[in-house]
Amino acid sequence: MSPTTAQAANAETSGAEIDFAHMPGHMVRKLQQIQVALFMEAAGDIDLPPVQFAALAYAQSHPHTDQASLARAIAYDPVTIGGVIARLEKKGWITREGHRTDRRVKRVSVTEAGAAVLEEMHGRVLKVQQILLAPLSQEQKAAWFATMQELLDYHRPPDA
Repeated sequence: MSPTTAQAANAETSGAEIDFAHMPGHMVRKLQQIQVALFMEAAGDIDLPPVQFAALAYAQSHPHTDQASLARAIAYDPVTIGGVIARLEKKGWITREGHRTDRRVKRVSVTEAGAAVLEEMHGRVLKVQQILLAPLSQEQKAAWFATMQELLDYHRPPDA
């Protein structure tokens, strides 16, 4: 019986120290942590974490979208998106209503208060993006976006 890929990789690295600092996944996670910190600082007195912002922004640009579509669009777990929506609903920034014929489907809509929060956050969010990529030249930014998109396309689940 031949060894699995994982076993072979394990045999190659046994005894070797793993350099986490230069692993792509670790670097992506660290950059995401930096982005969240910058986002929360920019949000200031507005209690709106990035995932709630993404949900609110998508719901505004796709009126009466259903929760499952929203979860897919913002790359969030469809099982836990309900909690995100519930928090936005509690803040008065979003409403949920059942579908006429399918009780499992919940459609979401942004309230006037939610739209006002998005308007307030718009400039702040753009500034965070500028700060995050500030060290890069225009050419580097273009290359970064192209590379990230290529990776996302390559690893996109078949049903997405």
